[in-house]
Amino acid sequence: MARDVQPYLAAKHLAAPATEAEIENAARRLRVPLPADYARFLQVSNGYAAPIGQGYAELWPADRLGAMNESLGAAIAGSGIVLIGCDGGPTGFGFAQSPEGTAYGSLPLDGSGPTGAWRLLGRSFHELIYNIFTGRAAHPLAATPPHPPQGSL
Repeated sequence: MARDVQPYLAAKHLAAPATEAEIENAARRLRVPLPADYARFLQVSNGYAAPIGQGYAELWPADRLGAMNESLGAAIAGSGIVLIGCDGGPTGFGFAQSPEGTAYGSLPLDGSGPTGAWRLLGRSFHELIYNIFTGRAAHPLAATPPHPPQGSL
């Protein structure tokens, strides 16, 4: 994995690895290549739903990425942001790609923030996970605090 994120994730919550075909299908459906560091994570754990340090992350499996981005389209329309998960509440986590590279960040999914309320959390998947771990990932404009869902992947 992204071995650099393993210290932050509880092994008992890691999912089975995504297949190469699942990762390719996700990228095709999203119409954007997945960042290499995020794809490496999916090759080890096809999703994750559990506390991470002071935060919580529900990182969606490859086969749900397209559907989740379509269902949350109003929150990300025209932004170039691809959502990869949430905090179990109103904060979405995602990435955006530009000529300068990949940026990972958060944005409110509940409509409480202005358009363009993207909050940069890092330039790597590791930095995103680290910011979740330290409790810095919840979006300050999201209306309600994060809460873990009652189920898991």
